[in-house]
Amino acid sequence: MINHRSNSKNFMVHPMYYHPTTNYCKDTKMRRLFARPIFKSLVFVTIFSNLSCTQVYAENWHANGTGRYPDAKPPIEWCAIPGSASKNVIWNRPLPSWSNSSPLIMGDRVFVCGEPTAISWPSGEPTSRKCLNLVDANDRCQRYLPCWREPTSLICLNLADGSILWQRELELIDTLSANEKAELAKVREQDGPILKSIDELIKQRGILEKEVVSADRRKEVDEKIKNVRAEIANIEKQNEALLKVSRNYTKRLTPGWFHGGTGLSTPSPVSDGKYVYVLYGNGIVAAYDRDGNRKWMRFIGRTTGHYGQVASPVVVGDRVIVHLTGISALNTETGETVWHIDAPRETGHNSPIQMRIGATDVIVMSYGEVVAVRDGRKCSFVGFPPFKSYWNSPVVENDTAYFNWSQQSWAGRVSLSPEGEIKTTILLKYPNNNSGDSLYATPVVLDGLLYTLQMGGTFTVYDNSTGQPVYKQQLTPGGSESWYPSLVAVGGYIYAGHNNGTTVVIKAGREFKEVAQNRTDPYQSTLVFHNNRIYIRTMKGVLCIGEK
Repeated sequence: MINHRSNSKNFMVHPMYYHPTTNYCKDTKMRRLFARPIFKSLVFVTIFSNLSCTQVYAENWHANGTGRYPDAKPPIEWCAIPGSASKNVIWNRPLPSWSNSSPLIMGDRVFVCGEPTAISWPSGEPTSRKCLNLVDANDRCQRYLPCWREPTSLICLNLADGSILWQRELELIDTLSANEKAELAKVREQDGPILKSIDELIKQRGILEKEVVSADRRKEVDEKIKNVRAEIANIEKQNEALLKVSRNYTKRLTPGWFHGGTGLSTPSPVSDGKYVYVLYGNGIVAAYDRDGNRKWMRFIGRTTGHYGQVASPVVVGDRVIVHLTGISALNTETGETVWHIDAPRETGHNSPIQMRIGATDVIVMSYGEVVAVRDGRKCSFVGFPPFKSYWNSPVVENDTAYFNWSQQSWAGRVSLSPEGEIKTTILLKYPNNNSGDSLYATPVVLDGLLYTLQMGGTFTVYDNSTGQPVYKQQLTPGGSESWYPSLVAVGGYIYAGHNNGTTVVIKAGREFKEVAQNRTDPYQSTLVFHNNRIYIRTMKGVLCIGEK
């Protein structure tokens, strides 16, 4: 057992289940009720008092790593698109901006992230054309680009009816200390006239460079361009120290690279039942309580992901694990870095997955490393293929992690040596049965079968005892490389999502049987289940599905 203390109330942790904040009451029946492995890391936080055991839910994206809701009984049919008869829609809450992140359920509230409203969907291009300009060599443009200055958001909804309880905006400038803000204000006051002069000279240079002149005047124009460049260089040299500070702040306050389809808010919020932790592609990490009070906020660095920041944080005990510029463990109470290790590759379309081996909490990375949560010690799977899976997250069951990629899938066991060191063993190599198509959807394991879904809609099921394929089926609507949401196993069914808003429900088992196709607004998030209801973060808002 691990004992966490907060306000003199004990938090007891069950060693069987992967998340160290999967808590339970000592009563045997209550323990069975609360200790359920739930998809997208359903965390049951139970607060003890002398008289009662109060249950607080916090359903996180993949933190328990199983992809399963074995006891939920949600609808298998629904419809929530304009122009069609609504079916099994409890509520549908429009929101001011889109996001790919999945909802977080914490008690009687739903938390979702949002993009800056100046970044449109589905192109991801700024709504203002001048926002498309990149920061030039002198890093001046950011001061005039409203889309880069607009904040990302965290929105809290009422679980019962979807009403918005509060919304918080997160801006990079708020990650500066009071002293840094004072210095920035002073620098901006001083560098304004300087940058204005440089901008005017750059405009003159541009006009001269575009001027169409005869050959006999070419030399004269080239000399003018040379003089303008020399004047710019002279101004910059005279103000070198000031402009260096100015540019450093500009870089700090600029989100940096992000992909149009990813945006800045794809990482899903997570919780330990006390705080909500958020990570954005601009490098902001923050913690809020359920009422919207900010506990802490910091800038952690620029993402290394080619497609922007996709990896969600993972909360394990008193650590928030973030895969951004390497892997960092932050203190849940303060946001301070506890440890940091380099990662062998950039972040991809996947998140770290947490496991508990004996009394040791570890995270499993898609590229085959296992990292101890407490101190960052790591161990790699010997013989793991060099591809270092980029597209989806591993899925875990007991002490086994399953890795799925476009050429081959693997299964490996994580264990501890008698000395407490992490050990890894590859158990199974599945045959090369994929077409080379990318697999964005994280797979799911259920009753000895591994369910996988390729981006183009090829649904393949493998036998985990032999590694051999059981069947392969093309899902419809096909012809579109847009099966991004991760697979979910619920009540004997597999739920598969398409970006256009179609959700296909498949009977789990060794034979393919499609039982329903359902339509909503487009979405790229993964379905979250809670008390026989489904919550979907669409591109237009949040949708709650349930029997009516």
